[in-house]
Amino acid sequence: MDLNFRSKGALSLTFLVSALLLLVGCELTVTVDVPPVEPTYVLNSIFSPDSLWKVNLSKSKSVLDEDPYARVDDATVTIRDEHDVTVETLRSTGYGNYQGSTRPMVGKRYKIEASFNDNTVVKSVSSAPSPVGIISAKAEDSDLELVFQDPAGVINYYMIKVVKESKRVVPKSPTSADTIRLAREDYIDPNDPSLEYGYFEASIMLNDRVFDGQLFLFKAQLANPPDTRVYLFSISEEYYNYYMQVGLQKKSKRDAFAQPVQVTTNIENGWGVFGGFSAATKSLK
Repeated sequence: MDLNFRSKGALSLTFLVSALLLLVGCELTVTVDVPPVEPTYVLNSIFSPDSLWKVNLSKSKSVLDEDPYARVDDATVTIRDEHDVTVETLRSTGYGNYQGSTRPMVGKRYKIEASFNDNTVVKSVSSAPSPVGIISAKAEDSDLELVFQDPAGVINYYMIKVVKESKRVVPKSPTSADTIRLAREDYIDPNDPSLEYGYFEASIMLNDRVFDGQLFLFKAQLANPPDTRVYLFSISEEYYNYYMQVGLQKKSKRDAFAQPVQVTTNIENGWGVFGGFSAATKSLK
């Protein structure tokens, strides 16, 4: 009687395990029809007083679209000043790129407008803030100290970048060679927890809400010293907001539990960014 009971129990167990294995081995294929997404025009232009006007135009695409982004070479791109006077119309140089023959001026607010053949018009407004000079900068081992005077009464936005510069000589012939300048960006870890800051690539982006109008000492740890040069970029609010969110979006993609980050835009009727900057730099040697 006992043997019969055990035999029935073994059969039941075998049946249960087989059923579980069968369920685990089953795959359910669900086909989802994703509605087509109408492409949107994308305008990207980061400008500074040190460079000619440059703009890139393209079209957005679906995340399921494996084709390259469509570049737009037949638009009319116009730059106007704060009085709505035309500064210049940029010329197409191919691959969605447009270039001007003039440079932006510090502190002036510029309007950009791109008109397309389908009568769509995208536009935006921004400026290149005045540069904030570096009073002193030094790096001892992995400790970075940077001093600058923050302008009072307005919200200022900054990007801080530290690089190690080097040179490489590339022979062209037995008697001549080219010298190539290289720069490796280092990661910066601020020591002040009260700062409002974020990252884009290895650069620190911050605002002056906790040090408005002060002679500010920025302290940070460097990841891979020694470094040779520090840059202090004064950036527009549009530049700051866009790249802060791009940095958060890249970080969230590495974390399966992070909340998705929607990157906003200051491009009316499109996507992208139109923002300005100016730069100050100092050697760390």
